[in-house]
Amino acid sequence: MWMKPLAGGSRWGAGLPVDPVTEDCGNVQSWSMPNELWQRLAGAIKGKKGAGELELRDRAWNWDGKLLLPKTSPQKGKLHGAAQSGFTCRDGQVIPSFSRCDAHKDCNDGSDESFVECFKEICQEYKCSYGGCYQETQRCDGKLDCWDGTDETPSLCNKNQTQMTAEEKVSTPKCPENSLKCQSTSDCVDYKYICDGIKDCQDGSDETIANCLISECPNNTFRCAYGGCLAINKACDGEIDCWDKSDEEYAICANNFRKLAPATLTEARNGTNRTTPMVSTNLFDVIRMVVQQSTGCRIPGNLKHLQVKTLFNVLPYRVGSEIADFTVVRLSCSNSTLLLGSDLNLCRNGKWQGPWPDCVSRCRRGIFTRNPSIRSACHYNGDTRDCTDNSSKLFIGTLANVTCATGYKSKGKTSWQTRTCVELPRATAPVWILGKKQNRLQCVPECGIIVPGVKDTPWTVSLFTNALTTSKFSFRCLGKIISAFSVLVEKQCIDTVDVMRYAIISGEYLVAFNDFDESPYKVHFLESIYKGSQNALVSTVDPFIFSTLLRPICLPPIPEWYAQSSSTTAYTTSNGIKITYLISIEDDIREKIKLIRESNSQRGN
Repeated sequence: MWMKPLAGGSRWGAGLPVDPVTEDCGNVQSWSMPNELWQRLAGAIKGKKGAGELELRDRAWNWDGKLLLPKTSPQKGKLHGAAQSGFTCRDGQVIPSFSRCDAHKDCNDGSDESFVECFKEICQEYKCSYGGCYQETQRCDGKLDCWDGTDETPSLCNKNQTQMTAEEKVSTPKCPENSLKCQSTSDCVDYKYICDGIKDCQDGSDETIANCLISECPNNTFRCAYGGCLAINKACDGEIDCWDKSDEEYAICANNFRKLAPATLTEARNGTNRTTPMVSTNLFDVIRMVVQQSTGCRIPGNLKHLQVKTLFNVLPYRVGSEIADFTVVRLSCSNSTLLLGSDLNLCRNGKWQGPWPDCVSRCRRGIFTRNPSIRSACHYNGDTRDCTDNSSKLFIGTLANVTCATGYKSKGKTSWQTRTCVELPRATAPVWILGKKQNRLQCVPECGIIVPGVKDTPWTVSLFTNALTTSKFSFRCLGKIISAFSVLVEKQCIDTVDVMRYAIISGEYLVAFNDFDESPYKVHFLESIYKGSQNALVSTVDPFIFSTLLRPICLPPIPEWYAQSSSTTAYTTSNGIKITYLISIEDDIREKIKLIRESNSQRGN
C-alpha cells in the first residue's frame, strides 16, 4: 500500500497526500483523523481485477467517531497499464498509477496532474480543465479539488438559467443579450465566440481561465489548458493560438502529434471584427427590436429541467432569450433527469432545426445495487434488463421483478415481489412502490450450511495485515463471516483501528501477498472496525457474494436441541441438514451489526 509521512514526519498515512502547511494533523492519536482526511481515503480503497488492471472504489465518507462509513455507493473506474510499477514523477518520485490525473497532486512536483500528462484523459464523470478526473460528489461542494478550480467555478455552481428581471430592462449602456463585454473596452462578444480559441477582444478577455475553465470542446478539436477550443490542425502548427501556449507544448507536439516545435513561434494577434459595440436600450427598444428586427431563434420558456448552453464554454442562455442565427447550442438535463434525444440544436434562418429533447424522470437504482440479498429484472417497453446495469434507464413505468439472490432465502411466505417506478405528487423524484396487496420481501442468508462435497468451511476468512511502511500483507488470524458486510475476529487480532492496515481473504490462506501484485485471492478491504469486549467486528467495503462455497455462520439464539462442536460453535440438524451457529455474541457487537445493516439499507434507498 502506498504511503507517505504525515505532517511532522513521525506517522504515516495510507496513500494520503498530506500538505504540511494546510493539513497539519498534529499529534494524531489512534488514527482519529479530521473528516477532510477521512474523505480523502476514497482514492486509497482499492481491489484487484486482474493482470494489468486496477479497479478503484472511490466514495465519499461519513465519520461518526467510531465507524467509518461510505456515503455513496462505489464508483468504479478501470486503469490499464503498469499498476505494479506505478507512475514516475518528473523528479523521480514513484506514486501508484491510479493516483495519476485524479484531481489531486500526489507528486511533490505536481507532474501527475499537469496538462501535458492529463489533457487526453478520458473521465467517467467530470473533467478538470487541465484533464484530471473528479466525481459528481466533488462538484460545487465548496472544496477545491481541481487545482485549476474547475469543480468550483462560479458560473458552474450558480443557478444555470433565470428569467430576465425588470432591472435588466432599464435603460443603461450594455452589451446585447447573450453577449460578453470585453474587460478593458466597450466592445461586446457573442457567447458563441467565447472560448473558441480566437481572441476577439483586444485584451483577450473573451479567452480567459475564468470564462473557459468549464468549456466542453467538440470532437476533433484541441482543448487549450485554459479551456479554449481550437481546430485540431491549429495544434502544433508553429503558431501560438492558446494564450497559455499549451497548443505548442513541446512534449505534446512530440509525443501526440509527432511534430517538433520550430525554434521560433509566431504568437497570434488579438482582436477580430466579430465584436459589436455596447448599446443603450430601454424596455420599448427591446420590444421593438424583438418584434421588428428578430432574425434569430428564441429559447422556449416551457423546457422543464432542460438547460440550454453555449457549444464551447457551456455558459447558460436565459429562458426566453433570443439566440443569434447560425448558433449551435448544447443541451443537458438537471434534477436527476435523463436526456432523451439529441444534446445539440441549431438556429438557422430564424428556426430551430431539431426538436427539443425531453428530460425524463427516472427512479434510483440504489435499492438494487446496494442490497446483495436480492436480484432484480427491470421491464420497460418490452425490454428486460438487470436493474443494477447502467444500461437500464429506470424510467417512470418501469416494472421490477425482485427475488432472493443465490445464497439467500425468503423470510416469510413472500418469495418474490414487484416494484413500479412512479411519480408521486409531493415527491421530488420518482420512487419505487410495491405492487398492490404485496408484502415486503425479506431475504436472509442461508447460514451455517455446508453442502456435501464442499471441503472448506464456507464462513472462514483470513485476516491479513501490513506494516506501516510496506505494501506486503501477512496473515494475522482467522475470522468468521456473520453477514454480507461483516466479519467477526478475536479482539487480539486487531492492533489498530486504521482500516488501511488490513485486508480480508475468503477462505483459509496463510501465504503473504503484495498489495499491487497480481494475486489469486479475492481481496476485501475494510470500511470500519469496532472492538468489543471479547471480539472485534470489521465491515468490508464491498459485500461478500454468497454461494454454496461462501456463506455466513448463523448467529444465536440457538434452537433448543443442539450439540457443541467447538468452544465457540454448536450445530443442529433440520431435515437431515447440519446447521452451525455461534454459541454467543456480545450485546455491543450485536448492536453494531444492526447499525451496519441499517446503514447499508439506507444507502440503497
